[in-house]
Amino acid sequence: MDKKPYSLYIGSADIAAWISSLPKKKPQNLYVEIKLDGSAAYQTKVIKRKKVLTWDEKFNILGSPSSSISMLIKNDQYPFGGSTVGRVDIALDALLDICANDESACLEVKSVASRANNVTIGIVTIKLSSQCHADDMVIKLNSLSVNQLDRFKQLGESDYLDNAIFNQLQTVQLTDDQHPNKPTYLSNLGNSQRIRCQLLGELPDLENAISNHQRAIDLTHDGHPKVPNKPIYLSGLGSCLETRFMRLGEPLDLENAILSHVKAVELTDDKHPHMPMYASRLGSCLETRFKHLGQLPDLENAVLSQQKAVHLADGKDTLYLARLGACLRYRFERLGELSDLKSAISSQLKAVELTDDRNPSQPVYLSELGFSLATRFERLGRFADLENDISSQLKAVELADDRHPDQPTFLLRLGNGYVTRFHNLGKLPDLENAISVQQKAVELMDDRDPGMPGLLFSLGSSQKRRFEHLDQFSDLENAISNRQKALELVDDRHPNRPLYLSGLGDSLGTRFRRLGKYPDLENAVSNQQNAVELTDNGHPGKPIYLLGLDDWLGTRFEHLGKLSDLEGAISSQLRVVELTDDRHPNKPNYLSKLATSQRIRFDHLGTLSDLEDAILNHEKAVKLQHDDHPSKPLYLSNFGNSLTARFGHLGQLADLENAISMQQKSIELIDDRSPNMPGLLVALGNSLLHRFERLGNVSDLGNAISNQQKGVKLTGDEDPKKLLYLSELGRSLATRFDNFGGLPDLENAISSQLKAVELTDDKQQNKPMYLFRLGDTLKSRYRRFDKLPDLENAILNLQKAAELTDDGNSSKPTYLSALGNSWTLRFQCLGKPSDLENAISNQLKAVELTDDGGFNRSQGQVFAILGFVWDK
Repeated sequence: MDKKPYSLYIGSADIAAWISSLPKKKPQNLYVEIKLDGSAAYQTKVIKRKKVLTWDEKFNILGSPSSSISMLIKNDQYPFGGSTVGRVDIALDALLDICANDESACLEVKSVASRANNVTIGIVTIKLSSQCHADDMVIKLNSLSVNQLDRFKQLGESDYLDNAIFNQLQTVQLTDDQHPNKPTYLSNLGNSQRIRCQLLGELPDLENAISNHQRAIDLTHDGHPKVPNKPIYLSGLGSCLETRFMRLGEPLDLENAILSHVKAVELTDDKHPHMPMYASRLGSCLETRFKHLGQLPDLENAVLSQQKAVHLADGKDTLYLARLGACLRYRFERLGELSDLKSAISSQLKAVELTDDRNPSQPVYLSELGFSLATRFERLGRFADLENDISSQLKAVELADDRHPDQPTFLLRLGNGYVTRFHNLGKLPDLENAISVQQKAVELMDDRDPGMPGLLFSLGSSQKRRFEHLDQFSDLENAISNRQKALELVDDRHPNRPLYLSGLGDSLGTRFRRLGKYPDLENAVSNQQNAVELTDNGHPGKPIYLLGLDDWLGTRFEHLGKLSDLEGAISSQLRVVELTDDRHPNKPNYLSKLATSQRIRFDHLGTLSDLEDAILNHEKAVKLQHDDHPSKPLYLSNFGNSLTARFGHLGQLADLENAISMQQKSIELIDDRSPNMPGLLVALGNSLLHRFERLGNVSDLGNAISNQQKGVKLTGDEDPKKLLYLSELGRSLATRFDNFGGLPDLENAISSQLKAVELTDDKQQNKPMYLFRLGDTLKSRYRRFDKLPDLENAILNLQKAAELTDDGNSSKPTYLSALGNSWTLRFQCLGKPSDLENAISNQLKAVELTDDGGFNRSQGQVFAILGFVWDK
């Protein structure tokens, strides 16, 4: 049966007898909830408890004569808020009969208490009348909903939005499909439902919004008087479908959204006042598809659409300026063209300057501007950009109160700014502030909000950084917990699931490094592999997830020595390089990581082609990166390391000179406060040591030790790289002792190398090298002082170095040869034949494991030993 409009008046309720039976102040506040056919429709204002409750409120309702109407008197006092005290139930036609001739109805209020069911607790006075002209009511309801939406936009209070949607729904229900305004009413209702979905995260609102927009389009057939409005209905549908895609990740929704926006643009002349809006919405949707599929044409077309919107609006519409800025920033991130980033910041700055601080959009514009400034800081390293980012985000937070729907995002970005400043300056208050604002963002957001997983993920990232700085294990546990929750809140179709898998894997891997529990390492690798598998090759995040997989495969290789893990890491890095255009700003980083892994494989297997490939990739990384980029010093140093390695293999002095030149430049370019400074100093020291060993220039040895000492001093005890730096310093000190005989150098060398050995797990890849260096230095002290315990300890360390090293490792022959030499020394000291047998056995095995390039040297050592035996 068709519904009709009615006017319902709620007057007063006399509940004096019931009130008298209650304790004082319980309940304190009461209101009436009105239901039609069992569904809540309206609610009166809340008033304080009295013997006679007077509301004196009128409601326009929609129903049929057979509808049932219920009025529930409810308690609004905590903790019983919303509980029903008494109720009245009556059929709408029966109430209409009672109220004939403009009479009021006095109805009994029945108790709902279990022990007093159907007991009358008072009388309520109401009145119901029929509205004869539905069109008049539609006009009133539509006008009322417009006013309520305006109030919602001004105050941000969701009650206004709820009431607007209810009145829009009534408007739609009262309007025939043949009415020319029906499509507009449907579209307006759909827009409001989409806004409420974005505010509260309720998916049914979004589904209803899509349905209403589609109905509006279907009703606007050729010849319909509202055909000129069809583009706005199409645009509204496109926005809703895009929102559902962001919520559920269904690719078809995004494709249909773009089709709707494209059609809206095609149906509209450039001179139409709505054309800028349609073009901008199309651009935003294309940008969304680019973010998820990584197809550059989508981004290019998005930029063109946003530029068109800005141009058609004479460059004065702040929304279009802000959207264009965001699009240009994404293109910069993809292609690395600094002009795009400059234009992005210019557009966003103009949007901010044209907007009053009282405008509710100003916080959004400030936050987007700050985000672009942060991006420029990452590229150019100018601290002014970082400071301006933080001040912009801080102002956005201050302008938007905690009820603003984007406040969690502003807090998140402010936290990211603090984290970046902490990373560069190392000031702990920045990290503390980051975690504080990110925690507040999480508190402000409901778990059902689609932004919650991202907030939890970022909070976990900051907590992980604080763990790395303060070594508070609870921070790492909280980081894992938050990243795990972020992952649990999204299904396999969610576009950010690979990111959350990768982040969780990184945190689990960090816990492995702390506790040494191999299930954590296995889960780290597994999560990274899942992230890679869930991501298409064209997705811009694919290289990041491949690098994450590479990191933990590399870690597993370091601890377990499985060559397959190193091969897997290199395979991942090769894919990253292949998937990334040379214009991408991260390409140098990817090349440098690949080159480093190739050099490690060379160190392990001795295959010269790996070293040559590493040098080529290092060289390309250096050429692609400009000097003012904060990573350029690291790329130069890594390039130098590989050249030094080739010098050690082929002996070409030009390689060593170029290595030293690059490493010196890396130190000149880097900020003294950079956490990479110690590694660069130690690397330069290693190359200088090699040049001393080749040319004998004493200043090279002194400078090598000076740089390595500074590197060790700048490295915190909690940093695992400190052990490597100590071992390198010990080697240089031992070299100076061997050449000049200074006893303090010998003792300091042994002390540094002993610490590296004692604090390194046997499963660590570098442990054999530390043992070898310690054994070799102990052997030097034995030669100087002729104390047998030094030789015994040297043999023990060298034996363990050989035992921990696979036969396929190119360092194994060196360790065996050094061990054989030590057995020879003991044979010379004690004369035990078994020592000589051990010496020969180890030297022979060294020969067997050595390729042709090193055979003659080892063979000569064996013949020398055999000659010694013959003499004896």
